[in-house]
Amino acid sequence: MSRIRVIAFYGFMLMLALVVGGYQGALLDWLPSVESLPGDLAFGLLAGLGVVALSRLAHHRFSWARRQSAEFQAILSRFRRRDALVIAAMSALGEELWFRGVLQGSFPDPVLGVILTAAVFAALLVGPSRTFVPWTVMAFVVGLMFGVLTWITGNLLAAVVAHGIINYLNLREILSAEDSDLYLGPLGHDRVIDEAL
Repeated sequence: MSRIRVIAFYGFMLMLALVVGGYQGALLDWLPSVESLPGDLAFGLLAGLGVVALSRLAHHRFSWARRQSAEFQAILSRFRRRDALVIAAMSALGEELWFRGVLQGSFPDPVLGVILTAAVFAALLVGPSRTFVPWTVMAFVVGLMFGVLTWITGNLLAAVVAHGIINYLNLREILSAEDSDLYLGPLGHDRVIDEAL
């Protein structure tokens, strides 16, 4: 998987969401008002940083999280830290406009829209092995959070900001893990990196 393919995929998703959203007449509904902009940004920032903090805590406390990070590192080994911003921005915009904008917005019942959209979001993020089951479960929970943020704010900004922060910070952590004490080696084989011992 190359950076160009990932960007092209999310670019296609973004364009498809804009076309369908335009057809639905929903594009302007996805934007925050000037008055709500600071609050929506704050909601997104706090939600994103909260999820990243929980991710870091899980990584330090649970071996399954460390194995999952190592597998992600193996899958994403062709990417560099400098790629994280573009990939995080494109995935946050493409996924949120598609899932929360187009799909969630198409349900007349907002609660049903939040739940079903989160379920579809998680189902599409099933990983290549059982190591990724917790990631899929977390994708459902985070999808619920993105859906609720969209529902309570009435626009997509908080969800896009939260999603972008989560993807950017976690992707940078995974892509830089080989240089830190969090690195576990390929596919979950622990490696001690404490030179003092």
